[in-house]
Amino acid sequence: MKLKQNAAPNASRISELEDAMNERAHELARQMHEKERTYLDPEPEGVPLDLLPLNEDEAFSKMERDLRESNSEHGKNNIMISALEGELNDRALELAKELKDTEREMFLDPQPGGVPLSELPLDTDEPFHTMEIERLRLRKDDPIGNVDSIKQLEDQMNERVEELARDQLQEDLRGLVPNPRGVPLELLRPHADSKFASHLPELRRLKKDPKRNADA
Repeated sequence: MKLKQNAAPNASRISELEDAMNERAHELARQMHEKERTYLDPEPEGVPLDLLPLNEDEAFSKMERDLRESNSEHGKNNIMISALEGELNDRALELAKELKDTEREMFLDPQPGGVPLSELPLDTDEPFHTMEIERLRLRKDDPIGNVDSIKQLEDQMNERVEELARDQLQEDLRGLVPNPRGVPLELLRPHADSKFASHLPELRRLKKDPKRNADA
C-alpha cells in the first residue's frame, strides 16, 4: 500500500513486484492444471501436453470449466464427468494433430520422391518423432533465439522424410517380378508411369494392414 501511495518514485519496484506476482500466479495456474488434468493422455498423438495450446483453445477451456464445476458439485454426476473427460481427451487429440499438420506444412517437402507425406509413417518413425518434438519445444520456448537450431532440425527432418520416401518406393516394388522380360524393375522407373502409379494408393493402404486385407 505504501508503495502505491508514492507510485512515481517507486515505479520500478512496483513493476518488479507485479512481475514477480504475475509469474507466481502463472505458476499456480500451471500447478492447478497439472493437478486437474491427470485424466488426460499425457502425449496425445505423441505430443506432450505442455506443447499443446490447451489454455488458448476456447472449446477445450469451456469443457474444462464445465468439468471443474461438475467436480465441485455435491452429489457428483460421474457419468457426466466421465463424458466430459472423454471429450477433453478427444479435443486434446485434435489439437495435437492440428499442431503437427500445421507445423509440418511450414517446412516439409509435401511429396518427397513423389510420395505424399500422408503415406509415410511420420507418426511412428522414432528418429522423425524425436526431432519433431524437439523442434516444437524450441519453437515454443523461443522461436527467434532458437532459429538456427530450428532450421538445423528442419533440414534433418526433411532428410529423414526423403529416406522414408525411398523406403516406401522400395516397398512398393516388393512382391513384384524383379526382372520383367529380363529387365531389372528399377531400370523401368515404374513409379513414373501413370498406369503403374494409379495402383499405388490402394496397394499402400492394403499393405498398412496386410492381415486384415489378406483377402482384398
